[in-house]
Parts: sequence; structure tokens; C-alpha cells
Amino acid sequence: SLTGLFRFVARRLPHWEETVEFITEGEERKIPHNYAGTLLLILQEAVGNAITHGKAERVKVTMTFGEEKFVMKIADDGCGFDTSAARSSGHYGISGMERRAADLGGRLEISARPGEGATVFVEIPLPPSR
Repeated sequence: SLTGLFRFVARRLPHWEETVEFITEGEERKIPHNYAGTLLLILQEAVGNAITHGKAERVKVTMTFGEEKFVMKIADDGCGFDTSAARSSGHYGISGMERRAADLGGRLEISARPGEGATVFVEIPLPPSR
């Protein structure tokens, strides 16, 4: 399961252990392996940025499974940042996450402000269940 995969990875990364909380909403359904791998890369980038650059002490990952879409919200209590400055600075983390979400036919949005933490919102359509 996607939730199981994310929790497995979190247990293997000591700096995530006391920091990252996972919440699942809706009935989890099986998703294709390539979706899971791509979502894991987005999660790792977002959490890594929150801990390393944002100095977050808590990161809450909410995964919502719907019939036709999957939504992942990664919210942290870190120092936040100016999203437009981050985009123009030549760092590729944000554009890489956006590209990965787009590769799955979805979208990624980031809401952040200096001093207020950050939230990464990912929404992707899911293929019909079999």
C-alpha cells in the first residue's frame, strides 16, 4: 500500500521518525507502482526541504484517497519561505516536484510565507480501479 510504503521509508530515515506524522483519509486503494514511486519522490523532496531548510519540528502528511483522485497535503511548522524567490533562485526542488505531479496528470501547489511554515498540495487523477 502507498501508506505502508511511506511509513516504511519514514522508519528508515532517523530524522523523520519523531517529525513526520501520516494521516489517511478515505478508503486506501491500490495505485500503480509508477504513481507510488513518483509520489514518494515528491514526499521525500517536500519533507527533506521542510526539515533541512525550514527547520520544521513537525510535518503532517495527509493522504486522501478518492474514487477518481488522490490528494496529498504536506504541511510543516518550519520557518516558511518566499515561493517566488525560491523559484527564481535556480533551485530545482519545486519545479521537479511540479514536473513529477504533471507527469501523472496532476498538479502541485505550494503555499508558504516566511515565518509561517509551508504546505505542499498534490492532486493526481487515479486510473479506474479494476
